Amino acid sequence: MDIKSDQSDKTSTLYEEKCQVIEDKDSAEENSNKESAQKIMEGEIVQEEKQNLVDTENTEFIDSLADESCSEKTALADDCADICCTGNTPFQPRDKAILQQTKVTIKRKNKTITRAVQGNWFDDFPWLTLCTTRKNVFCFFCRKAVKRKVLMLSKNAELAFSKNGFSNWKKAMNRFREHENSSAHKEAELNIRRLQSGAMAVSEQIEKKEKEDQKKRRLALSCQLSSLKFLLRQGLAVRGHSESEGHLTQLLKLRAEDNPTILSWIEKGIYVSPEIVNEQISLIGLEILRSVLDDVRQAKWFSIMADETMDVAYKEQLVVCVRWVDDSFNIHEDMLGLFEIHSQTSDFIALAVKDVLIRSGLPLELCRGQAYDGAPNMSGHLTGVAKQIQNQYPSSISVHCFAHCINLSVQDVTKKCSAIRDSMDLVTEIEKLICLSPKRKHLSLRETNLSSPNLRPICPTRWTVRTYAIESVIQNYKVLQDVLDDIHTNTNDEYSRRAGGQLAMMEKFSTYFGLKLSHLIFAASEQLSISIQGKNTSAQDAIRASKATVSYFERQRNDSVFSDFYDAVCAEAKDLTDEPSLPRYRRAPKRLDDGSNPHRYDNPKDYFKQQFFEALEQAVGTLKTDLNKKT
Repeated sequence: MDIKSDQSDKTSTLYEEKCQVIEDKDSAEENSNKESAQKIMEGEIVQEEKQNLVDTENTEFIDSLADESCSEKTALADDCADICCTGNTPFQPRDKAILQQTKVTIKRKNKTITRAVQGNWFDDFPWLTLCTTRKNVFCFFCRKAVKRKVLMLSKNAELAFSKNGFSNWKKAMNRFREHENSSAHKEAELNIRRLQSGAMAVSEQIEKKEKEDQKKRRLALSCQLSSLKFLLRQGLAVRGHSESEGHLTQLLKLRAEDNPTILSWIEKGIYVSPEIVNEQISLIGLEILRSVLDDVRQAKWFSIMADETMDVAYKEQLVVCVRWVDDSFNIHEDMLGLFEIHSQTSDFIALAVKDVLIRSGLPLELCRGQAYDGAPNMSGHLTGVAKQIQNQYPSSISVHCFAHCINLSVQDVTKKCSAIRDSMDLVTEIEKLICLSPKRKHLSLRETNLSSPNLRPICPTRWTVRTYAIESVIQNYKVLQDVLDDIHTNTNDEYSRRAGGQLAMMEKFSTYFGLKLSHLIFAASEQLSISIQGKNTSAQDAIRASKATVSYFERQRNDSVFSDFYDAVCAEAKDLTDEPSLPRYRRAPKRLDDGSNPHRYDNPKDYFKQQFFEALEQAVGTLKTDLNKKT
């Protein structure tokens, strides 16, 4: 039993193995058949694709030849003069003879393909137009839009439909649809139809409006700048207590009567704001400064003048000016600006002057002169600003300001001569007493002769401009006495006591004599100061004028001149003051009495002669000393 079962198991196993071998062979054959069939099919597809590719390449090559021929035609005749291209409507012929002129023949292996413009294209695409000269079709609207340059939003118009022409008839329908849906075609059609109807496009209306507004704004800005230049030239404030009440705004409103556009410009308030106006003022100033500096550089040589002063905000300001001569030998003086300084030392001011010149593009090597006042920090002979610059640049010769020298000389004379000092104090006090009160000012004006000048204040710094103040007191001497007497009599306050004291001084002959002597010296010195401060005055002219003034003072130191002067003063003061008299003799204190007898004058004339000669000697001495001073 066991042997039989073993044999049967082996037989079944062999049978199964044979069946599996047969099945494997059948599947292999089937797979090989499928693969060979797939290869055959792929070969046919590849062959067909190759043939289609060859046909496409031939077609595209032929189309490219057609496009090249069309481009050549376009180059030869860019503008067709026939009715097909010059009309106001698309040229769409239906005649087959005309359409056949556009046919293109393509030869393939076994057949010949002919393509041409079809008449039904014009029904589907009414914007098509045919050019019989070039044998191409165009887009009527795109072609017109490109020629008239009315495409604003779309810059990529298709050249095939606007300039070169289209002749690829195989892809005509697809290309026509693509072009019809393009933004350039839609804009061109809209603009051309608008032009044909006489209306304006929205873009053109916007552009036109923008140009008009731009022109109005430019005109308004030009008016504002010219108004600003006028205010700056006249030294007027640009703004007031409020922006609407400022000079600039009011001037623009006045000019708006001729140009109403300026009103809208003011209402917007953009360019009339303080920030913009300040920037415009800065630009105007810089432009003027550049122009001046260009002229100075062209002249090459220059000299500098500088002085420091304190403004109303208690800030120390340094003013720097240049003096130069042009090719016609005309002298110019131009200010470079005011510069705030934080120290008044000579080192700091010297650095500030150098910095200003460097920023202005003016090298100190070309500087040939310096002019400052007599302050130690400016004209000191060891460490002054002038000395520091001259040590580095020896050609920049330092000269003490002649006007400042004259001012110092007159100031010294006033301090040292008691007659002049007392008379100047009286002029100052009378001017304060009367002019600082409207009531007393009105009283003096009522009593003053119309031919006589009104009271004028004395300049606190410039001693050489006091002649007019002295003249106003001398010519209104009698009127001022009456006004002071009225104030002293009719009021009972502090000013009444002041008026009484000043009236007592005016009734003395010595006061009137001092006023006349002050006028004699100040008139000559003021004339000298005015003559040497002219910008066309050279150093030689200033020295000559100074010597002439000194010579004039020396000629006045003469007995005959004094006699004439004294007699004239006595004649004028006859009805105004008391008689000339000697001052009361005062005995020296014991601690100062050395036992010698003081000099006593025989008569009032000798006393006033001594004051006359003393004042003239002081004037001559101080002028010679200050003008000949070397720095």
